[in-house]
Amino acid sequence: MEHAGTHLVHASDEWYILAGREFPAEERYDGYLQLENGVGMMRLLIEQVRETLRDGMGSIQPGPDRHVTIATGLLAAPTLKQLVSEITAVYPFAHANVIPIRNDFFGELITVSGLITGQDLIRQLQGKDLGERLLIPVNMLRSQEKVFLDDRTVEQIEEALQIKIVIVESDGRSLVAAVCGLSAPDWREKEHNR
Repeated sequence: MEHAGTHLVHASDEWYILAGREFPAEERYDGYLQLENGVGMMRLLIEQVRETLRDGMGSIQPGPDRHVTIATGLLAAPTLKQLVSEITAVYPFAHANVIPIRNDFFGELITVSGLITGQDLIRQLQGKDLGERLLIPVNMLRSQEKVFLDDRTVEQIEEALQIKIVIVESDGRSLVAAVCGLSAPDWREKEHNR
């Protein structure tokens, strides 16, 4: 169904994941007009990560091997695992383990990372080797706050898990930077000086 060069119907990312189908090509999303509805978020992330890996992130100097854990919802976990393997192929000093978090708070049918609570993170990650840092997507937190939906703070989760949490913005370049151990200002500074 097409009309005047735009697509009238867009399936959510969840539909493609549950159906086991590839996400459509980037041009099918009409400029990503429905990201807030979960339409095209994963395709956009894939494209941004791959573009970052093609273009590089400045002169990243590999240091000692780095090991981090990425906590995410069940829905995004397979795509994130694939992207992590692509990142570590380019930056082999970086190792990232993706752990999907089951949503016990709202129910197991809720599979998005934006509805994961602090208590579910604690229960499912406590006692695991998480490496040097725990990476979480910014959408796990209330807007403009470092607080989860169950009123647990990032600091409380850090204390319970005995690990520093890195909040990763929702773009591919930030994901690559976080896996490689660069904070956003680090890679933006490298980009500016290129």
